[in-house]
Amino acid sequence: MNQDYRKVGLLVVGIVLVAGAAYTYKWTMHNERARVEAYERDRIAAEREAAAFLKCHGERLREARLRDQERRTAQRLEDETGGQRLPRNSKFSEEEFLYNLWRASGKKC
Repeated sequence: MNQDYRKVGLLVVGIVLVAGAAYTYKWTMHNERARVEAYERDRIAAEREAAAFLKCHGERLREARLRDQERRTAQRLEDETGGQRLPRNSKFSEEEFLYNLWRASGKKC
């Protein structure tokens, strides 16, 4: 008789463990799916924001990139020749400055 109770008890414990594992797996997959969907939404939003920024400031951005490249080249040449390094005007490149200015203006052209 005691062995019957023991078998039933082990069966119940086994069922509870399997059900718990299945439930945990279900929610793990649900959370993973939600995380991937959130990542995709954020990526798409970032792409749209980048496209809007380029639409507004594409030409200015190209000019800023050229100026930044020229500044970096001049700085590198000066470093290679042993000249004193010039202080930078900002810790951001002109490209980043334009982007931050655009975001601060409410993303208006």
